[in-house]
Amino acid sequence: MKRLYSTVIALIFSATLVACENSTSTADEPQSDSKTESKTTKATKLPTPELIEQIVGLAKDVSCESVSECSFIGIGARPCGGPDKYLIYSKVNIDQVKLTALVDDYNERKREYIKSQMQVGVCLVAPEPELECKEQRCQAVSKVRVGHSLGM
Repeated sequence: MKRLYSTVIALIFSATLVACENSTSTADEPQSDSKTESKTTKATKLPTPELIEQIVGLAKDVSCESVSECSFIGIGARPCGGPDKYLIYSKVNIDQVKLTALVDDYNERKREYIKSQMQVGVCLVAPEPELECKEQRCQAVSKVRVGHSLGM
């Protein structure tokens, strides 16, 4: 019985090493063949730093005169659905169509990546921010909690 147990453990260990080696060799090797690149859709790749820079650069001006000039958009994705967080921006000096297109691309890439990696996570919904125009800047309302979880 002890010999059978040792044999089973050795087989499982060997299979694990082979599986790890196969996944590592395909992930780390550069894909220089254009045919290989065309088979990989942009949606299965993580959002690029350039895409993130474009989004942040487009939404960096958060100046406002009133809260009606403030807005937000869900960005990122969670394994159970919904955005990872919200990006607050001013509607005054922004191309909202371009921002929406860039964020949609980012979100789709993130969803497809999560799906392709079979990622799981805690199923918590990111709450939408309540906005204010404070000191001529769009921002989330700071909610100070008093007491503890029993409502005191």
